[in-house]
Amino acid sequence: CSPNLRRAKSTPANTFPHEVEKIVDEFVERIVTMGIEGLKHEFSTVSSYRCPDETYKYEAFLANPERNRYNDVVCLDATRVVLHHDVPPATDYIHANWVKFDKHDRAFIMTQAPLESTIGDFWRMVFQENCSSIVNLTQSVELDNMKCVLYWPQHGGSFNTYDKMFVNTKKVEHDDNFFVYTVEILPEGCSNSHIVKLIHMTNWPDKGVPPSGRHVLRLLRKVVQVSVDRRVSLWSMSC
Repeated sequence: CSPNLRRAKSTPANTFPHEVEKIVDEFVERIVTMGIEGLKHEFSTVSSYRCPDETYKYEAFLANPERNRYNDVVCLDATRVVLHHDVPPATDYIHANWVKFDKHDRAFIMTQAPLESTIGDFWRMVFQENCSSIVNLTQSVELDNMKCVLYWPQHGGSFNTYDKMFVNTKKVEHDDNFFVYTVEILPEGCSNSHIVKLIHMTNWPDKGVPPSGRHVLRLLRKVVQVSVDRRVSLWSMSC
């Protein structure tokens, strides 16, 4: 396993509970001031916005239709995560994009819930980018509809191999509406494994929001707790 295929560990990042609370307070005050009509106007304005042509390209997305969950949720070339580990023969494409927030040095990856055929790609990305945490907001089945394949072993001490990625769930913790999995990843032919925390939020409905905003704030705090030593967090969701 070549060390240059993995993103180097970053120096400790500042946690952000107080910053989050400040942002939430400002957001709530702004929404209350805007009112319903103001929100409607903002939505109509935002929904008609289109990115400049030079940044709104998605050729890799079009070239890999079998690796995309939805054909109307594009993966932009400018910010997509490019896989390097085991390429070739494996593909360098995964439906995942880098996301940066102003005034914050923590990096995030937003990705679709893996398909059966892309689970190995998902774990290659987690290993390559040295992700500290995975946040899964998707339930496997909702209203009798399959929303997401189970892409990690569910029980402590259980393991599986996805393509050439060995994935071992070392521990499972339950905290109210969260399951926190400690997961070890080891690519075939590599002697250095990687540990990541997978946080599964179980009360975010497919076509709705959690019953209380406090649940979202608790989720953010949980991510901070498990991500203090690295800057990359990975969010997996299906909408």
